[in-house]
This record gives sequence, C-alpha cells and structure tokens, in this order.
Amino acid sequence: MTHVITADNNGENWLHSFNNWLQERTPTKVTGNYKMNQIVPESEVQELEELAFQFDNEMAGGPAIQIKEAEKD
Repeated sequence: MTHVITADNNGENWLHSFNNWLQERTPTKVTGNYKMNQIVPESEVQELEELAFQFDNEMAGGPAIQIKEAEKD
C-alpha cells in the first residue's frame, strides 16, 4: 500500500511548519524534509502518522497534516 503526505487545503505553509517541527525534535527515522503529495516510505508510515497527530494537536489545533493512501491512477 502506498501512502503520501499532504496538508490541509494543500497548504504548503503547514507542511513547511511540520518539517521544521520535525527537525527540532529528537532524532527519529523520519526526515522532516517532506514535499506535498510525496510518497512516504512504508517503513516511516506508522511513526509519521503518530508525529502528524501530535503536531496537529500541539501546533495546529486541528487536522493540518495527513498521511493518506495514494490514489490509484
């Protein structure tokens, strides 16, 4: 299953803030250098979903970052 990272209303600012937030945290296996609709390696999906949930609640006050299943062409 392929997953991509997106932001609310395709907001690049949310994704930029999320990347900065990730880079300030203790080292994780996720990079903190994501682009809109970038494919997320399967090995990072679970941790990235947890971090996105944490960012959404601590920083955004709602669902800003989503890790979702990629649409099939």
